[in-house]
Amino acid sequence: MAELARSGASEGLWLRAERQRAGKGRQGRAWQSPPGNLYVSTLVRTHPIGTALTARLADGTSMDGLFGGLDGEGALILRLADGTSHVIHAADVFLL
Repeated sequence: MAELARSGASEGLWLRAERQRAGKGRQGRAWQSPPGNLYVSTLVRTHPIGTALTARLADGTSMDGLFGGLDGEGALILRLADGTSHVIHAADVFLL
């Protein structure tokens, strides 16, 4: 999926797999998904750099900031008003 995204694939591209052998999760952790289930990935294009976002975190709190891009693992970088950046992993956030 990452290679397709880099080559200009359209948002909404949907890929399915019957198993995954080289998954990469948070902090570079490897994982595998056994055969016999349905696994999907969907390409979602990010907001332009500087877009105002509210990130609602899994613990119920929220953070306001500007979209600062994605880090090397695909985590969202939220630039806060005080000039600091906060890295938020996909499983930890809902964007409003």
